Amino acid sequence: MRAILKTILFLIIAILMSQCWKDEPNPVINIPDDNLLNALIELGVDTNGDGSISPSEAEAVQSLDVSEKSISDMTGIDAFINLGSLTCWGNNLTALDVSSNILLTNLNCSGNQLIILNVSHCEAIRFLNIYFNKLTNLDVSDLIDLHWLDCDDNQL
Repeated sequence: MRAILKTILFLIIAILMSQCWKDEPNPVINIPDDNLLNALIELGVDTNGDGSISPSEAEAVQSLDVSEKSISDMTGIDAFINLGSLTCWGNNLTALDVSSNILLTNLNCSGNQLIILNVSHCEAIRFLNIYFNKLTNLDVSDLIDLHWLDCDDNQL
C-alpha cells in the first residue's frame, strides 16, 4: 500500500512540475557598438537598469540624440519603431540604415563618414541633414514629404 501511495505521489509531483512554466528571459536588442549602448543607457532608454535595451524600451523612444559619442555602428536602431527624430551627427558611421524607422520625420547624420545611407520606406522624413559625409549617391525617391535637404560636402 505504501508503494502505491509513493508512486501516486511521485506521479502527482511529476505532473505538477511539468505544468510549471519557466520564466523566459526578456528579449534584448542586439546593439554591438558599446558606444551606442552606453549612449542609450546614459539617455535613460534602459528604464529597468539591466544594462541592455529591450524591444519595449526601444519602442517607447520617439526622439533620440546620440551625437558625438564615437559610434561606428547603429545596428539595433531598427527596433526603435516609434522614432520620429534621430540625431547622430559627429560620429564615426560609414553606413546607416533607417529603412525600418518609417515614422522618422527628422534625420541628422551629418559629420560622419557615411558612404551608405538607406532612407527607403521613410516617406515621413521632412528634414534630412547629411552634410559632410562621403556619399557618392543618394536615393530620396521615397521621401515624398521632404521639405529640407542639406547634402553639402559629399561626393554626390
